[in-house]
Amino acid sequence: PWEDRKYYTFEELVADDRRDCEEWNNTLHPNQKKYPGMTRWDVLVAKINPTLRPLDKLTLSRYIGEKVDTSIRRNSTVRVANADWWLSGPEVLEQLEPNNRKVTAYYLPDEEGKPTDVFLYQNDRYLDKVRPVVTYNRVMAVQTEEDRVAYTEQNKVLSHFSKYLNDHAIGKVGTGTPDQPTDDPEEELELPPVELSDDLPAELSADPESDYEWHSGISEAMRAISDM
Repeated sequence: PWEDRKYYTFEELVADDRRDCEEWNNTLHPNQKKYPGMTRWDVLVAKINPTLRPLDKLTLSRYIGEKVDTSIRRNSTVRVANADWWLSGPEVLEQLEPNNRKVTAYYLPDEEGKPTDVFLYQNDRYLDKVRPVVTYNRVMAVQTEEDRVAYTEQNKVLSHFSKYLNDHAIGKVGTGTPDQPTDDPEEELELPPVELSDDLPAELSADPESDYEWHSGISEAMRAISDM
């Protein structure tokens, strides 16, 4: 029956597997003639393949890391694992979808389960690698040198964000005044006189004011026939 069986939690199983791996890695390498006094782990570290690709935390975090749905607050920070994280800069805001501040954070936890590097995505599109907001003691009487350094650094970040938002703020809506027409009189265009050559034909050089008699192209005989 199930009551007689021993059950383990997920944390217990993980811890047990880690102990097995650690015990195995710290045993002596089987080829002690070639690697005298070295453990399996020592040989692995000493003989690691130099052509291996560097650790890609961005890709690993997305596929095997922790996932947290969050949103950008005050145009500057996100909340991940009970801590605030700065955006790398206000320029990241330009990559967001219109009227959408929701993002997804991915990270690889350390041995204590805390985030290491945190990466932001929006709809499967990479946005930014954020950095932790360092807190400090606000009571000046008991502030340490680390507190003053954190205070100065935070003010620099806030000033940078504020300046960017002010420089890119939408201007105020105003009213325009239509252009008033000017009272300047229109300039009259005067054409120069045209001189006629004496060599023109007689019909072209005739006086335009001379009488012109119009003659119909239809004879009286044709008109009579059409009236029949």
